[in-house]
Amino acid sequence: MGYVALSVHAAVLAGALARSLEEGGAVVAVVVDENGRLVGLVEAEDVARALGRVRARELARRVNPIHESAPLSHAIDRMVHERARALPVIDDDGYVVALITDIDALRWVACRMPRDE
Repeated sequence: MGYVALSVHAAVLAGALARSLEEGGAVVAVVVDENGRLVGLVEAEDVARALGRVRARELARRVNPIHESAPLSHAIDRMVHERARALPVIDDDGYVVALITDIDALRWVACRMPRDE
């Protein structure tokens, strides 16, 4: 998975979330509840447009996660068909363990391609 993944509690206010995204250089955050279970994903663009005391849970877009044992091809297929830039990755207990992005998938493919020299 990628280098920067941000996970935030569902009660975090949009202002704090925006600062965290900016400081971390992330474009998406994984929103989890008090039990560490997935609530959804929130894009930096949506956070930037949020007004007032909006919380991460209200900004989160529901998304079906992918299991950590699923092949990369399955994740890529889902991202293409769902037009998703990122998918949360969960373990057997349903806890978010990572975030895979389209850039992660492209990087993996590019690293395995023969280089023209």
